[in-house]
Amino acid sequence: MTTRIRFGLVSIAFVLLGLAARDGRAESPQVSPAAASATAASATPSAAEDPALKRNLERWQTLSDDEKAALRDKLRAFNDLPSETRQALRERWRRFRDLPDAERETIRRHWRQYRDLPPRERKVLRENFERLRTLSPGERTRMRKLYKRLLEMSPADRARFLKNLDRWRDLDPDARRRLKDSLRRRRGE
Repeated sequence: MTTRIRFGLVSIAFVLLGLAARDGRAESPQVSPAAASATAASATPSAAEDPALKRNLERWQTLSDDEKAALRDKLRAFNDLPSETRQALRERWRRFRDLPDAERETIRRHWRQYRDLPPRERKVLRENFERLRTLSPGERTRMRKLYKRLLEMSPADRARFLKNLDRWRDLDPDARRRLKDSLRRRRGE
């Protein structure tokens, strides 16, 4: 399994880590259910002391057996990940959990929009994001400014710009160089 695990898997895994142990059904390849339950009972507050735990326990109890089995499978998949990946996912979850509610909801909305894209568009988005990640901080700042300018354009100007961008991409490297030189001469550089 890759590190591109759905955000829901991570949140479900952490709910299950608490709930399955409290329910006496912890299923981890490293820990027996009895040991996990005893550890969880001694290390976690009771549902009466922790309202979030109580809500999660109630939510767990409303799930069908099939839903519980699916969640346990996702927990097993999480536990099968390398420990560095699990730790990185836990850290991401902690950072997400500590965000303000409005920001978390925005992230969830964006995730749902991404998830609903066709696979081809998701792939293009991932590739573009990866390209952005490899830029230096200065290049990244420059790209953000250019993107902001693009968003500030009128729809007609933006369409014209994107059409020209497509034409630019179709040019061979020599033609691009000649065009850049011509533009520099016009600007007096």
